[in-house]
Amino acid sequence: SDRAATIIFPDNSTRLGDAQKRQIRTIALAARQGQGAIRVVPYATAGPGPSTGPRDEASRREANRKRAQLRAQVVVAELVRHGVPAGRVTIEPVASARGGSGAAANRRVEIFVD
Repeated sequence: SDRAATIIFPDNSTRLGDAQKRQIRTIALAARQGQGAIRVVPYATAGPGPSTGPRDEASRREANRKRAQLRAQVVVAELVRHGVPAGRVTIEPVASARGGSGAAANRRVEIFVD
């Protein structure tokens, strides 16, 4: 499989901007020509961030994981909106990204076309 795109989201956001929508539309147009599977991989912060204790750290990690999952769902919805059959798209489990809190690597969703 080839990585078709890396979609970077704004900090603490699950909304796509115009540039990200154009990126996804381009992938959707190309993907409609083929029959391969499309995998969407969300990323979330793996390392520790500002914390006031173990409970705060666990809730922050869970919030990041949920936000990453929502970002993947937004990307899939946009692919489907542009004509990619939903049955060809799968969302993989949230992957861990290393880096400081708010780093672009922690706010990305990668799209792979098989």
